[in-house]
Amino acid sequence: MHLHKIFYALWGVGYPGNARFIQFEQIEMHSKKSFAHEVENAAYYTAYLLDEYNLKPNDAVYDGKGTVWSHGSVAKYMGGSDHTDPVGYYKKAGKKYFHKAYTMSQFYQLVLTNYKNIE
Repeated sequence: MHLHKIFYALWGVGYPGNARFIQFEQIEMHSKKSFAHEVENAAYYTAYLLDEYNLKPNDAVYDGKGTVWSHGSVAKYMGGSDHTDPVGYYKKAGKKYFHKAYTMSQFYQLVLTNYKNIE
C-alpha cells in the first residue's frame, strides 16, 4: 500500500495581515448541516481566541480598528489582497441551504453570542 502525503499551503491574507493576526481557513461545505456546523465552529473558535487573549469583540468592518477581521476587512483597510472571503461563500451557501444569504454581520453576531457564553 502506498501512502501519499498531501500538503496544503495556507496563504492567509498576505502582507501585512499574515504577521498581525491569528487566522484560520474555511473550506466550502456541501450540505446544510455541514455549513451550519462550520459557521458555528468558526464563531465559537473566534470567541474562544478573543477570550483566551483577553480581547473584547470588535468588528473591524466599520473602521479597520477591530479584533475580528474578515479577509475583506484586511483587504479594505490594510491592502495586500483583493479578496473578500468568506462573503461570497456565505452568501451562496446561505441561499442554497437556508434560502437567504448569510452575511459577515450575522457571523459577527454569532461570535458575540458565543463570547457571552464562554465560561
